[in-house]
Amino acid sequence: MSVVVGSRLARLGGFLAAAALVVPPLLFLPGLKDPFRLPKLVGSEWLGLASLLALAVLLARSASADWRSLFRREVVWAVGPFWLVTSTGFLIGRHPAQFADAWWSLTVGVACVIGWSLGLPRPRATLGIVVFPAWLLSVIGILQFHEVYQPIGFAGVSERFAVTSLAGNVGDLGAYLVVPCLLAAQRLVDRWGGKPVRSPWRIAVWATIFCVLFYGILVTQSLGPLAAVIAGLGVFAFLLLKRRRWTIALGVLLLVTIATLGVEPLRQRVEAKGAALLHGELNEVLTGRLDGWRVAGWLFARHPLLGVGAGGYGAEFSTAKLELMERGVPFYRAHGPYSAFGEAHNEYLEVAAETGILGVAALLFGLFVLVRRLRFGAVGVLDATARALGWALVVAVATLALANFPLRVGLVAYPILAALAWLFSTDWDVAGRWPSER
Repeated sequence: MSVVVGSRLARLGGFLAAAALVVPPLLFLPGLKDPFRLPKLVGSEWLGLASLLALAVLLARSASADWRSLFRREVVWAVGPFWLVTSTGFLIGRHPAQFADAWWSLTVGVACVIGWSLGLPRPRATLGIVVFPAWLLSVIGILQFHEVYQPIGFAGVSERFAVTSLAGNVGDLGAYLVVPCLLAAQRLVDRWGGKPVRSPWRIAVWATIFCVLFYGILVTQSLGPLAAVIAGLGVFAFLLLKRRRWTIALGVLLLVTIATLGVEPLRQRVEAKGAALLHGELNEVLTGRLDGWRVAGWLFARHPLLGVGAGGYGAEFSTAKLELMERGVPFYRAHGPYSAFGEAHNEYLEVAAETGILGVAALLFGLFVLVRRLRFGAVGVLDATARALGWALVVAVATLALANFPLRVGLVAYPILAALAWLFSTDWDVAGRWPSER
């Protein structure tokens, strides 16, 4: 009886975790002030918590469960210190309402990474299901771009910003498609489990899915997601074709050429960015992101130890901008003097601004644990394409975080959390855990 109950709990936990990745991308509530991001975030959080409840009961019923060993798991050492440092924001008390929202979302996300990595019976299969809702959103975005179908009307926006699909924001849509695009590339090359794809129809299906997802990123004309997916694909191909580096370089160059020339508005945008760069207008190239980066640096300099607290960047932006303007620091003219950033558009700088030196140290330590796991994962457990995919996902997300805020948008964050859960699952167990466990 206990085996049957455990099997049902495992299936229930896996089903709810998959639902947390499939259902929220389709959610939007037009009656809300924030009809897109908020419903997706809340749906992801509550479905994620429901899956954790089932998995927690399963682990508690396990005869081999040893809760003390939890603190020897790499996943806890990777995300735990950052969560602890961020939690000290309660002591700062600068922006309690914003901190409470940010801390709750971080806590649920950390719990999902830990719980899914420990309890999901098939973490790779759960991660792979992200491809299907992403494909649907990509199709809708492509239809919007070609003015075939526009399910959502926006007044007073340019044609580019109308390509939102169900994401509600063109940048969110582009960032969301990065991880699924890499997953589709992996499935195109090799099935989960290491068996090569030999069926022509299967190759055709996955090639079509990949092309739709990649074209979906192109039509958003978002250069950050485009750079991220190209970086990820380059790493993926490099690790699979170590002896064909010139082939990889030519392939990436061809991909960039197709991306910039195949979509006319994107080509025009790249040309405009190139002209601005030649004239030394860096903030024009970054579409005003330099404003957010300057404010993040100013906040970090003012609050170096613990920062302004999680969620405090947006609340502090206007005050910091006014002080910088008084000192003669130029800001992006196209945004106007009264514009404000809710995020720094750079995850690393925003972590520094909100959590200070201790947060940066905890983030670097977590990245060290992750890279170590990728580097020394047990040989023979993973096939070559899965191992290359792991590195590609990390590089793509790290690139995306340079000019975006992927972990602060529920739609984009939860596929990344599912990828982290897979990377810290038993698929990637190393011979000696960290710290060493004999």
